[in-house]
Amino acid sequence: MSLLLKKIQSYKENVFQNHESHYQSLKSGQEPHTLLVTCSDSRICPQEFSQTQGGELFIIRNAGNLIPPYDPAHPSNEALTLEYGISVLGIPEIVVCGHASCGAMGGLKDLEHIKSLPLVHKALENYRQTHAAEVEGQSLEELISWNVTTQLKALFTYPFVREGLQNGSLKVFGMVYDFTTAEVTFNTQLNETGECSQ
Repeated sequence: MSLLLKKIQSYKENVFQNHESHYQSLKSGQEPHTLLVTCSDSRICPQEFSQTQGGELFIIRNAGNLIPPYDPAHPSNEALTLEYGISVLGIPEIVVCGHASCGAMGGLKDLEHIKSLPLVHKALENYRQTHAAEVEGQSLEELISWNVTTQLKALFTYPFVREGLQNGSLKVFGMVYDFTTAEVTFNTQLNETGECSQ
């Protein structure tokens, strides 16, 4: 049995009984309070650092916590998740969470370092070309914060996000979490005109 299956079995035997009634209550549906966009990095444990349990977070995870701009002709998986979360589940808050020591932003800063990863290299090369003037000369920490703000602006390209911001049914935030200290080192909010403010 794989390590993951062993851990699931251990959870069932030793922990689940303390949460079973909660999960039974979720059987008929979900009402998450936050749609969280964060990185795939294994060092980021959203439900741990946010002290949430099943049913509270609707999560999109990918390398670099990236949100492709709205493109109805070629919808991404992120777009599908956003639309369902906001338009069907009525989630009132989106949070984009970047993190310290982000490998994707490290790759964006130094494309030569990731040349052996053709898919990663091509994706980040395209991203860098789109934002060349903004990326040039930034430190890794600056890039991580900049990237969070850039994803908020990408969210604003989605009509249902704009509508929610403008009618007050949705709030959109960005933050950077340092997993080594449990500190939020940067935070910002997207307003109804698509601008970010700290």
